[in-house]
Amino acid sequence: MNDEYLDVDGINIHYHEYTNDGETIIFLHFGFSSLAMWNGVVPFFEGKYRLILPDY
Repeated sequence: MNDEYLDVDGINIHYHEYTNDGETIIFLHFGFSSLAMWNGVVPFFEGKYRLILPDY
């Protein structure tokens, strides 16, 4: 898992990326939550897919 930051028009967006050669899945959390809500789900996908979990 890579802990990354992306600057978009001066806004710093934090995200986690799980690299793999598979298709990409982006996990978006809702409202007043964080990317931690996906902790129980990630293990089912991380070996087969590239995962991106933005934390905005």
